Amino acid sequence: MLSGARSVLEVGCGDGFASRVLLQEVTSLTFVDVDAEFIQDAIDRESEKWPIKFLVHDFIDAGPLEKAYDGAVCLDVIEYIPQHNYDMFLGNLISSLYP
Repeated sequence: MLSGARSVLEVGCGDGFASRVLLQEVTSLTFVDVDAEFIQDAIDRESEKWPIKFLVHDFIDAGPLEKAYDGAVCLDVIEYIPQHNYDMFLGNLISSLYP
């Protein structure tokens, strides 16, 4: 679905297990997680091996990102979002994408 996309977010990247697959299909991948420890771990493990950007961001409390992206992937994320925050999370994520 994202083949050929220029810029993609892996939201809730955790350990970044999907990154190797995504990087085969997209030009630029940005890891995003609310947990700074996950991002630091990903930087420590992946930054020298793969051309990945890293970002700590909370789509519920911090709103959308300033930069727009072509697409986003959320693997094992939605089930951790409290139901009353679904609309906020998804709205801010969608607002971080190009139309």
